[in-house]
This record gives sequence, structure tokens and C-alpha cells, in this order.
Amino acid sequence: MKLSSNRKGFTLVETAIALVFAAAIMSYTYSLIANGIIMQRDAKNLNQAVFLTRLKMTQIESGNKISPDHSEGKIPIFKGYSYEIDIKEEDIDLMELAGMKEPPAGIVENGNLETEDRISGYLEKKGKTQQSETGGVIKAFKIKIRINYPSSAGDDSYAIETFKSNE
Repeated sequence: MKLSSNRKGFTLVETAIALVFAAAIMSYTYSLIANGIIMQRDAKNLNQAVFLTRLKMTQIESGNKISPDHSEGKIPIFKGYSYEIDIKEEDIDLMELAGMKEPPAGIVENGNLETEDRISGYLEKKGKTQQSETGGVIKAFKIKIRINYPSSAGDDSYAIETFKSNE
């Protein structure tokens, strides 16, 4: 029996190897697509959380008077979303906030009494005392808003924090 040397097709082994490679590439491609869909959903949820946080902050800032408060609850329109709002009155040391131990030179125009009198007069009108050359400690509200939202890794949260003067 003589074997012909003109091959006109693939052997069964070659076809099986090609199918294994094709299956591996297709499964990798499908996993990339699935991960992309999950990442897109997470990005949409985070974007909604950012929007809701800004909306809550706008609601607080648009009010006439801010007062200390703590509230939390669900956001009915968005399934799985909830909020926490914490408003506290705090004393803020401007020097500490700026990371300074003493006021910069020239802040009171090198000891100019007229400038010192204007600062003291302003603070007295506001019912405060001058604790340093820059006005020292001020009272402000610390507003912290946290939105909890669903993500592929379970629940996640987005928070913002700001200070608002109580005057």
C-alpha cells in the first residue's frame, strides 16, 4: 500500500489544536467583554453617587441657616442607594489649617496700630476676640455627606466634606 504525498486537507490532530486555540481566544474575549460591562455598571453607579452627593450638598447650602444635624436614609428613586449627612460646628484654627506656627511677617502691616484696631473692631462686632494676628480661631460648620451605592464588589461609598461659615 502506497501513501500519497499530496495532502489536500488538515489532519484530525491539526484541526483539534486549531479548535483549542480558537476556544481559548474566544473565552478570553468574552471575559474581557463581561469585565467591561461590569466596569461600565460600576462607573455609572459611581457617577450617580457623585451626582447625588452634589445634590445633597446644594440642598444644604441653599438653606437660610445651617445647624448641627445628623441624618441618614434611603434614596427611594435609586435602588440600593442611601445617604448619611453629618453637620457639626467646629472651631478652626486658621494658623493650624495653613500649617503655620506663627503668622507671616507683614500680615498686620508690621505692627501698624490702625490695622490692628480695624481687626480688633471687626472681631468685637462679631462677638469674638483676637487670638492671633490673623484672627485665630473661627467657628464653621463641617459638612460631611456620604452616599452608599451598590457595586460589583458589594457596597461602596462616595463622600465629600467641606466647611461653611456660620455667618
